Amino acid sequence: MANDNIIQPEEFVKTKHHCYVVKEYANGGSIAQLLQYRSQKNDGSKSPTSGQRNKRFSEMETRRVMIDLLSALDAIYAAGLAFWDLSPETLLL
Repeated sequence: MANDNIIQPEEFVKTKHHCYVVKEYANGGSIAQLLQYRSQKNDGSKSPTSGQRNKRFSEMETRRVMIDLLSALDAIYAAGLAFWDLSPETLLL
């Protein structure tokens, strides 16, 4: 299943007590991390005063994320698989 929006496994390692999946590196963090970063004030405090960054995505950012997400889900479902943990923490940039 080749899709630019899906992180591909590189290697599977099984030990006596654990299984590991080595995947491509996604250096952009997650959607959750981006939203958390945006919600913090410029000086790093979490005080809800003026000067806070905009926590929400713009319409254009939302459109780009949704197009990529739906493309990935379409490829996953077309391969007969399912994705069960759809959350901001699991969506990588």
